[in-house]
Amino acid sequence: MSDGEAPKPEPEYVFGANIIENLTTGMYEDSRVMYREYIQNACDQIDIAEKLGILRPRDPNSRIPDLGEGTVKIQLNPEKRWICIEDNATGIKASEFMRTLGNIADSEKELGVHKGFRGIGRLCGLAYCSKLVFTSRWAGEDTVSIMESDAAKMREMLNESAAKIKRHTALDVLRAMSSFSARSATETDPPHFFRVELIDVNKENNQELFGGKNANALSELKEFLSFIAPVPYPSSFIYRTEIYNHAKELGTRIDEYNITVEEEGLLKKYKTHLMTGNGEDQMFGVTFKDFRSDDGSLIAWMWFGNTAFKASIKEDEVSRGLRLRKGNIQLGKSDSLRTMFTDTRGNGYFVGEVFAESRELIPNSQRSYFNENSGYREFEKKVKEYFRHLHKLFNAGSEVNAAIKKITAYQEKAKVFKAKSDEGTFLNDSDRERAQRDLEELRLKATQARDSLAKKIGKDKEVKEVYERRLKENPGENYLLLDAEASPLTPSANPKALPQKPPQDPKAPEKPLAVAKRPTGDVGKPVKKPLEAVKPLPGKQEPPGKPLDAAVKASPEKPEPPKKSAEAVKALPSNSLPSNSLIQGKAASPEKSEASKAVSNGKPAEESAVPEAPMTPETFEASLESGPEPLKAAAAPLPGKPAEPQPSKPLAIEGPSSLTLNSVPQDEDSEQQESKNEYKSGKRYLVDKIFPQCNRKERKLISDLLDKTFAIIQQSVDKRTAEKIIKKIEAELR
Repeated sequence: MSDGEAPKPEPEYVFGANIIENLTTGMYEDSRVMYREYIQNACDQIDIAEKLGILRPRDPNSRIPDLGEGTVKIQLNPEKRWICIEDNATGIKASEFMRTLGNIADSEKELGVHKGFRGIGRLCGLAYCSKLVFTSRWAGEDTVSIMESDAAKMREMLNESAAKIKRHTALDVLRAMSSFSARSATETDPPHFFRVELIDVNKENNQELFGGKNANALSELKEFLSFIAPVPYPSSFIYRTEIYNHAKELGTRIDEYNITVEEEGLLKKYKTHLMTGNGEDQMFGVTFKDFRSDDGSLIAWMWFGNTAFKASIKEDEVSRGLRLRKGNIQLGKSDSLRTMFTDTRGNGYFVGEVFAESRELIPNSQRSYFNENSGYREFEKKVKEYFRHLHKLFNAGSEVNAAIKKITAYQEKAKVFKAKSDEGTFLNDSDRERAQRDLEELRLKATQARDSLAKKIGKDKEVKEVYERRLKENPGENYLLLDAEASPLTPSANPKALPQKPPQDPKAPEKPLAVAKRPTGDVGKPVKKPLEAVKPLPGKQEPPGKPLDAAVKASPEKPEPPKKSAEAVKALPSNSLPSNSLIQGKAASPEKSEASKAVSNGKPAEESAVPEAPMTPETFEASLESGPEPLKAAAAPLPGKPAEPQPSKPLAIEGPSSLTLNSVPQDEDSEQQESKNEYKSGKRYLVDKIFPQCNRKERKLISDLLDKTFAIIQQSVDKRTAEKIIKKIEAELR
């Protein structure tokens, strides 16, 4: 300033009363966050007390969490509407008490070292009570210092200022509401402590701050605090040692303190069993991820539980979500990291924690996230990159679980079908065919799901990872095996294409059970091997020799569609049928056999098919290579025996999609009758469904021929020879 110039007036800075409101009632959305502010201040003082030797330091190398001598006690009295948070740390020296608590936003704590550092958190209680009282004693002093804040007076002045009734500055409000005093320590006073008391808690905050008057609500408050506060994992959480060891390997530690609510110690409520929207899910271990900057320094690290990701975890599971922590104190709510996922719902599929370690990651004033700076941006970049893998992981869980649902649905339906078949509880043939059709539809869906799952496991590490967890959850299960030699995680070396349903003519009449036939022009061509998918889908395995599909016996087969028609004709060799033209539904050719002519003309088979000689094992085996002529011998009665077929074990339909002959006769009368009934069902299926073009008389003749043929097989040869013949027939069908 040159000589003769008048001095420039200094600007007058005035902080209005509203700034007090912003630092109290306007700071937090949830009143329970008030506990966090006072807990973190207490934990900071415990750390200082350990460094000063006032409290014994915690041992970071202890096998079990060593919480030291420091304590933070929370006491509640809902009837008196009184809350107390007290620690046994350093307290505040009497000579510094007024300055320390009178200063606002002027903390001596070091940024990035202490949990609290702004010097405003102690004001938060003013929003929820009529009077806020701080009481303290420094170790070794006989003076107890007291500060009382009249929260009701504060709100009155704030309202006057907001309504322009009377102008108040922030300083006016602080002076009017605050009073300081001191007294001599008594025998009941702890040797060193700091106490916060909320007196006459606002009625509108009663429910949240006390948890209500019932025990269940108080339990919810304790659960909320157990995740916000820096407390240890419970001993029942079997993965806590792995988490502690990983932190130690990184050269850091998880700060944990002895914090109690109504004398009950708080513990993070982590557990290994979780309820999801798709039933219970289980944790099979934990995965760790370290986030480092380009120079190799540690930014943050995390752990999350390995589950099968069956569905989103239910909201009432308190451990739900990946929680963000700094100094082991939670930032924000359980969903602070939801925006890191491509799909924000992903956070609900996980349980775990992300520990921020970099000093550049500075919690914002609401402690809901970080201040924006270069450290924050680097953190988000690294985390979002890894969370893309987590996104694939929980999506893989959805795919695996959808596939397993289809497989197990088929298995359960097959068990029900078998039980009804064994008990004979189907209402009628239509009921049985409908159930068989439904079962076949489930089988095809299960096969498609299994093959798709096997393919994804081979190329997608996330799908493979989730599938392996499902196997751990259900030991002995194996949803991918196509046969006994297949690898549990490898699809079949020669996967069979699934049959596709052909487009149907909308004008064509609907058939109750469409069985594939030999298409015109395909007669004489080798029949394709049945789909490998008809083998029992793995799951809870039946004893050897009783696969799930094979257990569904005496059931009509829902055939493959026309494109795969050859697979459906299994039980009857093509060269033993009355005629190829009959199979095709055409008129018989001049060269057809006498038996075929008789069938076509509606004559009884006995009148037109006279045997030249009785059937023997040798002649029957030879007939397998000689076309339809030997059928005449099969139609004749055995020498000295009536023409009617003898009781025999029926045509057994093994599983939903294969037909085989069982040649072992029944000895007991009841068993013979049961076999006869089952046989009739199987015979009707063959005649009605394999020869749908034939008229009723023709099907009757074919049925009679089948009666005699099967009777001859089982009565003319010994068991071993019959089995040999049957195998020969099956080989020819393939």
